[in-house]
Amino acid sequence: MASERRWLTIPEASAAYGLHVKTLYELCRRQLVPHSRIPSLRGGRGMVRIDARKFNEMLEAQEIVLDTRAR
Repeated sequence: MASERRWLTIPEASAAYGLHVKTLYELCRRQLVPHSRIPSLRGGRGMVRIDARKFNEMLEAQEIVLDTRAR
């Protein structure tokens, strides 16, 4: 659909994919989800954006493998 946005915030991606916000942050930290970080001008960590187009492609191709073992 042409109206769908490519870059989603973590809460938007959480709602769209049914994943918990903390899970998405962890997946980004582990580099398992295509994302980008927009730097903060005030010296903070910045904002994370999920690349919905690439994430959908990975889901379609079943390229995302999660380690579900308890830690």
